[in-house]
Amino acid sequence: MPFITGSANSIPELRTALLNGLVANGWTLDGNVIYKGDVFVEVTIPTGEAYGENRMLRFLGGTSQAAGALSGPAISGPRVGFTATSWAWPVAYNLHILTDPDEIYFFIRPVTNDYQFAAFAQSNVAGLPGTGNWVTATYADLGRKGSLNGISSIGGGTSDVGSWDAPWAPFWGGGIIASEHNTVLHDGLDDDGWTAGSGFSTVMSSLNAAQTIAPLLDRSPSNWNGEAVLLPIQPFLLRPSNKVSMVGDLAHARFLRIDNYAPEEIIDLNPDFWMVYPFRSKNTTERDGGGGITHTGTFGWAIRYDGP
Repeated sequence: MPFITGSANSIPELRTALLNGLVANGWTLDGNVIYKGDVFVEVTIPTGEAYGENRMLRFLGGTSQAAGALSGPAISGPRVGFTATSWAWPVAYNLHILTDPDEIYFFIRPVTNDYQFAAFAQSNVAGLPGTGNWVTATYADLGRKGSLNGISSIGGGTSDVGSWDAPWAPFWGGGIIASEHNTVLHDGLDDDGWTAGSGFSTVMSSLNAAQTIAPLLDRSPSNWNGEAVLLPIQPFLLRPSNKVSMVGDLAHARFLRIDNYAPEEIIDLNPDFWMVYPFRSKNTTERDGGGGITHTGTFGWAIRYDGP
């Protein structure tokens, strides 16, 4: 399970590094679509937007492709990048290429303790009518990105210039309209295709994997030894008659509180090893997050690691 790390001097270089790494490890690139098995993602650099060129990578999931043309596109294409203030180049990146099942996790570190992520894979939950393809990234599919975050153990969202986006976290709730979602999954349930993470309330919200484990997030880390439990990432979908269905169970990623872990620290649970990341940036002073903040508290995740 390859782990690739490096640096890039531009958004196009980041895209090239990601795609080259995937192609070298069993994925196929046709036009802008990278795919393997039933996972299809179009990776592009949006143009013609108000904040300028070469500022973002957009990850648009699909159900298939032909000659580089994506079919069955998702209702939102999550993004990484910047708008108002350019990154100071070069930026560092880590690429986790995981298999059995295939899951991809791409992390970008513009500065110390400031991360962005993009990830995509296929759900391994049996019985979904859809493909199970899922895509998530730091930002929602908007040309302008909110500068303030909102996050808690049950969800959250960003607010900027009167618009609500998804929080800077995977499977952690979302916005109100399609372009404000940063997580999508093709479940095919209830005569639907793609579902986007949504909801800010305390009731169950779609593709929110935090709410079901919120009590454990709130009680972590341990007061006894300071360690944090690695918690499963299992997004649920709202169904008719107030029912819910689990539509994802990530094999190579776990949620955890990172109070006592440094970014990119390795957790040794031999034979398994996990690399720790904040969702965006770690802040122990406001560890439980909040609204109108520029960090993600001590909420984070760990990715299965097979590097040096």
